[in-house]
Amino acid sequence: MFHGARNPSVFLGVAKKVHKLTEGAELAVWGLASTLPPYVLAALLNQNLNWNLARSRQDVEWALEPKGEISAFQLFFQDLELHGLPLCMVSNRGSLGLLLPRVGGMDYILTWPAEALELWGTDDPRLRLASIAGVDLVADLRSVLSPKALEPLRFDPLGRHHLDSDLH
Repeated sequence: MFHGARNPSVFLGVAKKVHKLTEGAELAVWGLASTLPPYVLAALLNQNLNWNLARSRQDVEWALEPKGEISAFQLFFQDLELHGLPLCMVSNRGSLGLLLPRVGGMDYILTWPAEALELWGTDDPRLRLASIAGVDLVADLRSVLSPKALEPLRFDPLGRHHLDSDLH
C-alpha cells in the first residue's frame, strides 16, 4: 500500500547545495463535491479536461484520529514526469472514515503541481471545473489548511520520491 508524503527537499545541480521547498508551496489542492462514484468522476474529468487519470494499483493508507486506525482511500492519478509530482484525485471517504473531516461537503481531493498550468488549457481552472455537470469546487484547500496539514497530501503513487523515513 502507498503511504502519504514525499521528501520535500530538492537537490539542484550545484554541488552540496540543498534547497528545501516551502511546505505546500508548489502543490495545488482542491476539495471537490460530487455524488459520482470515483471511477465515473475520473472518466468525466478525463473526457472534459483531456486528462488521463487512471486507478492506482494501491490505495492511499492513512491513520485516522483518534485511534490511529488505518483507512484506505481510492486514488486515481496521471503521471506528470516534467513536474515531479502527479495529478491526483483521492476519495475523501475511506474504508473507515474521512481523510479530511474538517472540510465539510468534500467528497474528493484533487492535487497537482501548481506550475502545471497545461492541465487546464487556456481557461481559468475554476471555470473549466464549473463547466462539468455533477462536480463542484468546495474549496482551495491551501486557504483552509495550514502548510503543515497540506504536506502529507503530496501523493506519489509511482514511489519516485519516497525514502524509508517518509513512510508514516
